[in-house]
Amino acid sequence: MRKLSCIGLVGGVAVALFAPRAFAQAQDTGGTTTVTTGGTGGTGGTGSTATTGTTAGTGTTAVVEDDNSRITNVLEEKGKGYYFLGVNYRVNLIPAFIINLFVDQGPNLVATSTIGLSFDYRKDHFSIIPCLNFSDYTMAPILFLQKNKSPTDPGDWGVVQSQLQAVYLTVDLLWSVPLVKTGQVDFEFGFAVGLGGVFGNLYNTWVADAPTGGNQYNNPINQNQPFYQCIAAMNPPTGQGGCLASNHSGATVGQEKVGTGNGYRERNWFDSGPNGSGSVPTIFPWLELPILGFRIKPIKELEMRLQGGFSITGFFFNFAAYYGFENPKSTPH
Repeated sequence: MRKLSCIGLVGGVAVALFAPRAFAQAQDTGGTTTVTTGGTGGTGGTGSTATTGTTAGTGTTAVVEDDNSRITNVLEEKGKGYYFLGVNYRVNLIPAFIINLFVDQGPNLVATSTIGLSFDYRKDHFSIIPCLNFSDYTMAPILFLQKNKSPTDPGDWGVVQSQLQAVYLTVDLLWSVPLVKTGQVDFEFGFAVGLGGVFGNLYNTWVADAPTGGNQYNNPINQNQPFYQCIAAMNPPTGQGGCLASNHSGATVGQEKVGTGNGYRERNWFDSGPNGSGSVPTIFPWLELPILGFRIKPIKELEMRLQGGFSITGFFFNFAAYYGFENPKSTPH
């Protein structure tokens, strides 16, 4: 009996010394490892067994998770493709200095918005992102003064109202440079091209310096001289006019830009008239160059972008969020 007790005591000391070391070795394998420590036998002996996979018998089991399977391990493998589906929201800004390239007086800032659905195929720090975008170019009525014209002549002013909208098919091409070694933040740069269809109405109506029965607008240069929407080809009582073709250089009699309600609707490319088609485009290009921003990927299944840049319609700021189709529990090869 004393001999058996000594054997049991030696076995217990062996378990205490070598079981933690076996557990540490299992952690170093890099895979998902199961470690089982055996219990006492019927005769009082003890044992220690380290196995990978499913083990039989009683004892304590610990599972060590592989780092590659963690949802926060977002480092992307070289040569492997990744797929994301998301939405984006853009704010398009046209500041006064751009507007003043075409007119002498107008709004200080025009802001429009774009929403879209996009798909990101990404490989080796390069993304190809086809998008379907909807842009809203609506704008409340506002006075414009023609370039290099007199601000005191109502014939050189007009009131513009936009109800235009567009649908674009575009593609973004973006390169990225990692800012964090573990892949959570990249700096991105690139450009985007596309083509869209424009629909809706654009109203461009002449104004007069005396009441016409139409809407009144405050003169941004002279508050004491308001302007009034021309609703018919006529001279207001003052005789200064603004509602006749003779008051506008290059205007054609019978084609005065007057009207009730929203005013005179400009014709588009498919509208026919005595002088041909109109000037409002029905097809419009999409060009963004450059695109600069940050790509943020906190977990495998979430990708976000914060971007800014210059486009054919002015400056823009963009936010996008994507769902990643990478399985967070998969182990890369």
